[in-house]
Parts: sequence; structure tokens; C-alpha cells
Amino acid sequence: MPMEQNGIRDRAREFISTTAPLGQSCKIVLVNPTEVEKFWPWIEDYIEKSALRSYTGCSADSLYVEVASTESQLWIIVNEDDITGVMVTSIHEYPKKVALRISVIGGENMKEWMDDVHHFIETWAMKIGCSLIEAFGRKGWAKYFPDYDTGCVVFTKELKDRLH
Repeated sequence: MPMEQNGIRDRAREFISTTAPLGQSCKIVLVNPTEVEKFWPWIEDYIEKSALRSYTGCSADSLYVEVASTESQLWIIVNEDDITGVMVTSIHEYPKKVALRISVIGGENMKEWMDDVHHFIETWAMKIGCSLIEAFGRKGWAKYFPDYDTGCVVFTKELKDRLH
């Protein structure tokens, strides 16, 4: 099994710098890790807004390290010549499945491109050998994932104020 899982990561790397159409006026780009620095000024706000609402404590800085090191994938959504959205994904290996996890997604006018992003990313995930897509988000995100199941509920509790 480890050989197959490593193969999935290699297949994902083959798509670096891929650009694909999304609907009539948008496209999605898998950013080459060597070019993350070039795009970062235009997408950092989208990343930071999403990261601030994450219960995991990730930050724009930590996500920058992940995408620049190929640990995660950075996708940008472009409408004509403007970057209107961003997504960060990563591959997670479970004993019987390999999942593509959407850890950050955000931008402007998401209703216009979200369905196309779903179709594209689901197809891409299957091409590289994933059998599951998972996304963690607040309850309000359900409207952007209408045909996804709620596989589980994650309960969280901040312990910083707890006395030991």
C-alpha cells in the first residue's frame, strides 16, 4: 500500500502549473510551488480570512510553508485577468482510502464558480487516485457543498482558559 500512496503524491505533482477552464469566464490554476511567492500578495487576504475562521489554528504563514514545500496544493481561481478565489488542498492517506482535503477555500463571487470548482477538483482527485474528498468548515459552508454528506461532526473545545 505505501507504494501506491506515494504514487498518488507523484501523480499530483505531474499537474503542477496546470490551467483548466471553469465555466465560461473562469479558470483554475494549480500554482507551481516555486511560484507561490509571486502570487502570494494577491491571495494572502483570502487565505488569512479563511485561516482566521479555522479551528485548527492554521495561519497564512503556515499555509504558505505547506504550499511552497509541496505538502499542500495551492489553487487560484481567475476570472478574466483577476484572481477571484483561492483553494488549498492536501492529500491524506487513511488505511483504506486516500482523501483530497480542502483545507481553505475563499474568494469573491463564489456562487459563480463554486460548482465548476467542485466538478474540476472531484475529477482531478480521481485522476490522481483519491477516492474521497473531505472539507472542514463552519456550518454555513454547507450551502457550498450541497451534494456532500456530513460524514462526521467535529467537536472542539478551547482549553487555554482551563485550570489544571
